[in-house]
Amino acid sequence: MSKKPNIPVQPIDFESLGRAIHEHAAERAVPTQVIPDPDKPPATPVRHATPVRKFTVELPDYVIDEIQKRAHDAEPRATTRYIVMRALQQAGIAIHPEDLRRDGRRTG
Repeated sequence: MSKKPNIPVQPIDFESLGRAIHEHAAERAVPTQVIPDPDKPPATPVRHATPVRKFTVELPDYVIDEIQKRAHDAEPRATTRYIVMRALQQAGIAIHPEDLRRDGRRTG
């Protein structure tokens, strides 16, 4: 009967692993789940997202094509919503910084 070789197992440093995950998420603006401490009030007030409504506008094909091209060519790629909101901001419309997100993925 053969004996299985002993394979050394290294302990996992969960603390440094957690830090690395949070740093990676912060660099890429990835939302993370945080479990609040019930005995400690939040350090900063929770900011709720600005309510949004749908606003449909008919534009010539070439205008839509240009907006989509600019969104695709942006580094890193942006959404068409971002391109339009930035143009409105440049035209003098007040846009809150937290509403002007290049990346349009939903965050909760």
